[in-house]
Amino acid sequence: TLRFDDLGDMLEHLASTGHRPTEIWVGNYQHDGWLRAEQASFVRSPALETPMGHGIVALPDRQAAAALAATNNGQVLSWQQLQDLGGKQ
Repeated sequence: TLRFDDLGDMLEHLASTGHRPTEIWVGNYQHDGWLRAEQASFVRSPALETPMGHGIVALPDRQAAAALAATNNGQVLSWQQLQDLGGKQ
């Protein structure tokens, strides 16, 4: 089991090591709890404060992500799109 303070750190780790875990869970930005990464929607915005400054958060659905992105000049991304970025800001 690996734990990361920030989604961006996890993405950088996955990109640099090629490690592909069987399951990835991410913290729900709106509520306590966890979301399966492949089922979550993500927002990336410099306006969002995250522990290591990557500005990436997970939400339970695309509608919630779109609303947060709209109020924070952010971008809505899927898990695959985030992996393709590899943690790049």
